[in-house]
Amino acid sequence: MKLAFRTAASATKLFRGFQTSAPSQRIYDNILQTIGSTPVVKINKLAPSGINLYAKCEFFNPLSSVKDRLAYAIIEDAERSGALKPGMTVVEATSGNTGIAVAMVCAQKGYPCVITMAETFSVERRKIMRALGAKVVLTPAALKGTGMVKKAEELAEMNGWFLCRREGAVQATEMPSKTYDRQPEDGLRVSLGMVSASQPRDGLRVSL
Repeated sequence: MKLAFRTAASATKLFRGFQTSAPSQRIYDNILQTIGSTPVVKINKLAPSGINLYAKCEFFNPLSSVKDRLAYAIIEDAERSGALKPGMTVVEATSGNTGIAVAMVCAQKGYPCVITMAETFSVERRKIMRALGAKVVLTPAALKGTGMVKKAEELAEMNGWFLCRREGAVQATEMPSKTYDRQPEDGLRVSLGMVSASQPRDGLRVSL
C-alpha cells in the first residue's frame, strides 16, 4: 500500500513537471462539444522564404477528421428543421470517415445509425463504426460506390429513415461555411496575413 502511494505521488510530481503555462482547459459535457476549435500551427521549415504557411489541424477533432464537423452540422440542422425527430434512424452511405463521424454523433444523441458501405472498403473503419453502435450493411463490390448510395436511399425510403447524404448535399451547396465550420473563424481569432486559395477575399481574414 505504501509503495502504491509513493508511486502515485511520484507520478503526480512528474506530471506537474510537464505542465505548461497554457490556461487550464474547460470540462466538456459531451464529446460533441469538442468538435471544432482545432488549432492553427505555423509551418516553419517547409514554407518558401518570405511566405507564412499555416496548417489547420483537423485531426484534433474527436475522431481525427474534418468529417466530424460535417456530421455534427448535418444532424444539428436536421433536428432544428424537424427533418430528424427523436427515435428516427439515421442512414448514411460512406467509404469511411463520414460514417465514423455520423456514428459518433448518433451514439451521443441516441439515434439508431445504419451505415451502407461497399464490401471492399476498409475493414478497420467498419469495426470502428460498429464499436460506436452503428449497424453496417455491406453492398456488392461490383456496384462500387453507386451501390452503397442506392442502398442507403432504398433503406431510407422503405423505412422512413433520415438520409444523411441527402441533407449533406443540400448543406454543401447552400451553406458550406456553416456545414464545415461551427464557428466562422474557428481557430483564427486574428488576421494571419494569408489568403485562402479556395475562398479568395479582399481582406486577410479567412475561414478554415
